[in-house]
Amino acid sequence: MEGRSCYRVEKWDVSRDNFAFATQTEWWIDEEIFLPKAILQCYPNSSEITRFDYQDLNQRIPDSAFQPPVAPGGEAAPLFFEKEPAPGEQRFLRISDGSNGRMSGRIGWDGPGGTTSSGLN
Repeated sequence: MEGRSCYRVEKWDVSRDNFAFATQTEWWIDEEIFLPKAILQCYPNSSEITRFDYQDLNQRIPDSAFQPPVAPGGEAAPLFFEKEPAPGEQRFLRISDGSNGRMSGRIGWDGPGGTTSSGLN
């Protein structure tokens, strides 16, 4: 896919209630980095393609990405944090995609006093 060798994993779900109904899902996994390149889902009346781009993997997300949009003439309230990080403190957003056997998403704050975070494991 896109010039990269990939493993293709395919799954079919078939149900037979009042009529036959089947869906197909394909995962295209990059052979070198073992991360998904694409997920294709096919349903009887539609299909869905999700592609993954890893150009900016493990890059710091700017603080501006954590701010909600501001209405004209208005002032934005903090989306996640009420105060700016002090020296030695930092915000984080960690996403594990499951390629290491663990899927989770956490948002939090690291500093000399410890870590506080919340998310799904």
